Formats: sequence, structure tokens, C-alpha cells
Amino acid sequence: MASVSALMLSGLLALVPAPLRRAFCYGVWGIMTIIASLSIWWWLPSAYGLPPRINNFDPPENFHEVNYQYGDAILLRGYTLSAQRATPGEILAVTLYWETKAPIVEDYPLFLQIVDERNNKIAHRESYSGGGLFPTSLWTPGTVVADTVYLPVDVNTSVPQAYDLIGGLWDLSTGLRLPIDSPDPAAQLYKLGEVVIVPEHARTELPPSARELSVSFASGIKLRGCAAPSADDPAL
Repeated sequence: MASVSALMLSGLLALVPAPLRRAFCYGVWGIMTIIASLSIWWWLPSAYGLPPRINNFDPPENFHEVNYQYGDAILLRGYTLSAQRATPGEILAVTLYWETKAPIVEDYPLFLQIVDERNNKIAHRESYSGGGLFPTSLWTPGTVVADTVYLPVDVNTSVPQAYDLIGGLWDLSTGLRLPIDSPDPAAQLYKLGEVVIVPEHARTELPPSARELSVSFASGIKLRGCAAPSADDPAL
């Protein structure tokens, strides 16, 4: 890359009159310095900043509530997805909303996976909270941590198909997943919800009020979802 940049600069210098070449070089150097300085204050914090901490939590739009308690003190309030339907090779952003009831001494790494019915992973990520910058030992009781995890979907994923989104925390002292306390049977499988992976041509999103389905009929027709009519529907 440096050699290419040097060649480009040499080519540009050839177009600049000789008396102005020194000023031109200083100008390029100044612009690059400004860009480098801005990256420190603008781009780097967004890439390496700590996850948002929320004192008065108000569930965002498209919030999926789960309320799973991991271990004695950690509560997963729920999560949001960047998209309920994705395509192979796409990167899904999953924001997990964690809360602890008491100070935590241990640092529990989290895991997030998208798996099929045989538990084969098509997307997988393991890390400490905040991309490693805000582990559980730094969490404050009563404050919700909005931790966003990016899941690249395998380009060879079978489509169309519904997959399970599962997630939790590892207990490094035992090498096992931190147990979940919840009456929901899905919790014992660490299941948070479902993600539908579709071909690129079928990427169109369903309306927010629709329920995601994947029902195939003998004629080749597939039912993707359904929704109750609204009160404003003129047919009512």
C-alpha cells in the first residue's frame, strides 16, 4: 500500500508545476495529518468504545424479552437484532441487554451462536463484554449494559431455513456454561430466539407486526408469515 501511495504521489507531482511542488507536498501532508487526527477522536471511539450503560432502562423498538438469570446475579433482559431475516455472508448485529443484581468478581466470557436443529453452528462469537473492554467484573449493579455482538453468517449456510439463536456465559473455573434459572423450557437449551436465513432474492423484510413463519405446501408455495389486520384496515 505504501508503494502504491508513493507512485500515486509521484504521478500527481508530475502534473504540478515545479515552483508549486513543495507547497503541494506540504498540503498533502497537512491533509493526511488532519485525517489521522480525526480518526483518533471520531472513528476509534466508535470501534473501541465501551458499551452503553443505561440507568433507567426503556426497552427499544423490536426488543425481544427473555429475562434469563445466569448464575446468582446476572440477568439477560433481552436483545435486539439488526434483522430478523439474513442472507449467507451477512453480518448480524445482536445487542444483548445485561443487568447484574450484585457486584461480580469473576469475568465471564459470553458466547453467541446461530445453530441448526443438529446444533451445527453457522455463526459463532465468543468474547468478553464490550469486545473485551468491559468484562462482567466491571459491571455496576442496577445498570443495564447494552453489549453489541457481530455475527458473520457462514457463506455456505443452507437456505431458506430457520435457525436458533443461542447465547450465554462461560464459567472458566468449570469450563461449563453458566446455568440459567428460568421457567422457560427454551432456557435450558440457551435458546434466545430464531433467525431465518434466506437467499439474497428473498431478503425483503416482513412488516414489524407480522409473525415469522416457514411453512411449505405441496404446490411449492411457502408461507413466510402472517399478521392480524389492523383497526384501520378498510376491509373491517
